[in-house]
Amino acid sequence: MAIALVIAAHPDDNFLGSGCTRRKLTRQGWKIVELILWGGRGTAYDNAQDQFPLIETVKRIEEKLAEVSPERVYTHSASDLNVDHNICHKAVLAATRPMPKCCVKEIYCFETASSTEWNFTGNQFRPNVFEEITEEDLKYKLDMLEKLYASEMRNFPHPRSPKYLRACAERWGGVIGVPLAEAFELVRLIR
Repeated sequence: MAIALVIAAHPDDNFLGSGCTRRKLTRQGWKIVELILWGGRGTAYDNAQDQFPLIETVKRIEEKLAEVSPERVYTHSASDLNVDHNICHKAVLAATRPMPKCCVKEIYCFETASSTEWNFTGNQFRPNVFEEITEEDLKYKLDMLEKLYASEMRNFPHPRSPKYLRACAERWGGVIGVPLAEAFELVRLIR
């Protein structure tokens, strides 16, 4: 069974960034494992992981990699405005260096609503891999966000609104000529 590891800074980020793709991969027989590095908004250390040595996070990720041996990893984009997301991204790249016997063959970065699009500097999210998704995949993502992370959801036009998240799926779908899609940045693909 193929294993994909979703590594996210905060509990809601995993569904915001790859919720539809997670459901699609599960239907295709993949095992999805997640590693949530820190608590969510309102916790003492939200957006404060730059106070701690990066190596601590790298070691946590390396331990999880050794435990589950995923061939694919999904994580935050380097474009995210949130400091914790950036640290997560850097730690994933350090932990998944392509050393001999490294199990990770694919690394994809997702966009995180209210972080990725709010970075107005030159470092923008530039997806180059798109997963066509179904209406049921999108419904699953929105339902999980509402069920598990209702306190993180907002009303439109906030990026964490169901309407905005649907618009993103429609936008990326339109980019590739299908009704709905999730977009990713490919960091590495080893074949």
